Amino acid sequence: RGVGLEIVLIEKGKDFIEVLVDDPAGAVLLEPLKVKLLADPTVDIATYDSAHPMYGNKHLYVRVKSGKPQNALKRALKDMSTNFSDMKKIVKKAKVTK
Repeated sequence: RGVGLEIVLIEKGKDFIEVLVDDPAGAVLLEPLKVKLLADPTVDIATYDSAHPMYGNKHLYVRVKSGKPQNALKRALKDMSTNFSDMKKIVKKAKVTK
């Protein structure tokens, strides 16, 4: 069962994008997403905020040095998805020892 993460576009410019992450899982996923974005050499700024750290909507802001900001966001999300899939396979193969 996948996470139903809903991302809603708030504003988009030539070199930035601001989105609303409307899901409780967003509180957990935004920090690793920010780290992935900041590891991308095309990304200048990646940050998020919310009224409360665990509840409510989260706003993610990404500004790029080059390319399209939505492409940087898609790359980071795809990379995270691959990482989670890999971890899931490792956990399934792990054997419990007593």
